[in-house]
Amino acid sequence: TFERPRDLELVRLIAIHPKVWPSICDDFSPQREDWQPEQDERVWYVLAKSDGGSILGMFVFFPESPVCWRSHVCMLESWGHPARAACREVFNWLWANSSCLRIIGSIPECNSLALGFALQCGMEQFGINRKSFQKGGRLFDLVCLGISKPETTIPLDPR
Repeated sequence: TFERPRDLELVRLIAIHPKVWPSICDDFSPQREDWQPEQDERVWYVLAKSDGGSILGMFVFFPESPVCWRSHVCMLESWGHPARAACREVFNWLWANSSCLRIIGSIPECNSLALGFALQCGMEQFGINRKSFQKGGRLFDLVCLGISKPETTIPLDPR
């Protein structure tokens, strides 16, 4: 199941969790204990919960436009089948509950686990942003990925 939490401290604790933080930070991130979530209603923090109610992780969506939203994945549980299923399902949930028609993300080339995960969840590579991510003093390419709502049609402008 999915829900948008109101508790930003829970959002913070998931993002700075030792299983999550190393894969989402770069050389310019604040110290782990100093990080704070964006307090903007346009940002959608979405908790993914198992059937038993335990938190599998969190998805974060930043609208870049009404139809194109940038995503970040913060999984607490393994990146195996339950996490992949949650990711595929959250895409459908987002399309059903928002104006989003396209979900995009950028993953550093050095994070092969996250790249494999995104591809297994249905995202497709559409580009490379060269030498645009710095970690450990090294520059890495960002792999640009996206997925569109199936059978998306653009309504005609009624004007």
